[in-house]
Amino acid sequence: VERVRVGVDRSKQALNEAAARSAGAAISWVHGDFVSNPDTLKSPEIRGPVAFYSVHLHEFLALGEGRVSRWLSTLSRDFPGSYLVALEQPAIEGEAESEVLRLYSSSNRFIHHLIGNGRILSSEGWNRLFAEAGVRVSTVQELGYLGYCAWVVRLGEDK
Repeated sequence: VERVRVGVDRSKQALNEAAARSAGAAISWVHGDFVSNPDTLKSPEIRGPVAFYSVHLHEFLALGEGRVSRWLSTLSRDFPGSYLVALEQPAIEGEAESEVLRLYSSSNRFIHHLIGNGRILSSEGWNRLFAEAGVRVSTVQELGYLGYCAWVVRLGEDK
């Protein structure tokens, strides 16, 4: 099976830096914002099933949960049988297992609130958002670092 690797960013500078760092890797770099404009991903070379990855899915929440929910629904429709792997540090609600984890989680929420570049959700918040988008969480894997988890989300059904 031929694997197509595509990197998408709305910043040409970020794409240029990524291309330079990955010199020699077979990656197609696409300039666009595929949350605001999902058609950015409509290309003959991009076809399902696809594995989408995000380390900063929380930053898309700066656009609002409804927008992200609609985007996930669009990905499900356009790429049935695909997956989204989202690496996130969920906000801690209640007691933390350590003082370091509690402080890191609090500062992460505070920083994103101040800069307006996203919103940190709790685990329950992420699960609710995925459910509202009509996508199914396959697994949630704790990564053993500052509370980060990997949400593996099934997008749509196979055709």
